[in-house]
Amino acid sequence: MTGLYGLENRKTTQSIHIPSEDSYGALFLIIPDVDTTAVVELLSGEKTVRRERVNARHGADFFYLNVGTYYVRLFVDANGNGRWDEGCYAEGRQAEEVFYCPMHFDVKANWDIEQTWHARELPRTQQKPKELIKQKEAGKATPKSRNAERAAAKK
Repeated sequence: MTGLYGLENRKTTQSIHIPSEDSYGALFLIIPDVDTTAVVELLSGEKTVRRERVNARHGADFFYLNVGTYYVRLFVDANGNGRWDEGCYAEGRQAEEVFYCPMHFDVKANWDIEQTWHARELPRTQQKPKELIKQKEAGKATPKSRNAERAAAKK
């Protein structure tokens, strides 16, 4: 390429590798108990949102997924702004409903996964997979350990 003042750029070459379609997987979710206000998010193992489907009426399809483990979260977008909104006590507004698919999906190369998920089947406290919970369960306290704690507190 020659510039306005006759100077030329150095030549560069760069190779691009485009994987074949066989190296990707797909996930097809059938969600019969949601309406058009649902937003389905595909989470990776690092708990980050990889893909999102707005207005997921009765399901969501995710094509060309890299091999790995994925989780699914759904929220009901009541105000239609495309993102989850927290509640406001002063306004008397509840936070938008969030549902987690209780299972994870292991996407493999050249595989299609089709799964039906009833989002309202389990109580919301039992939906979130243990791998995504930030606060781990505390060990069960026995009477012996509680008595030892009380004795230590008195000293």
